Amino acid sequence: MDPRLIRVLPWVTVAVLSLICAPSAHSQPHYTLVDLVDAATRRLQAAEPVVAAKFHSGAPVTALTEIPH
Repeated sequence: MDPRLIRVLPWVTVAVLSLICAPSAHSQPHYTLVDLVDAATRRLQAAEPVVAAKFHSGAPVTALTEIPH
């Protein structure tokens, strides 16, 4: 067997095994555009009655941080 191959073979083995045994990285869940649009639609549907009631009563529409406790 070629001496160069004998020197390189352990390193190649380690590289291949590290690629095979390495855990896969999961950065973020995979959401489609449809999922994001559905979420935005649900939020708007929940907020619409509140805003309509405040509009009809003349009450100010304020952010949650501005509502007195």
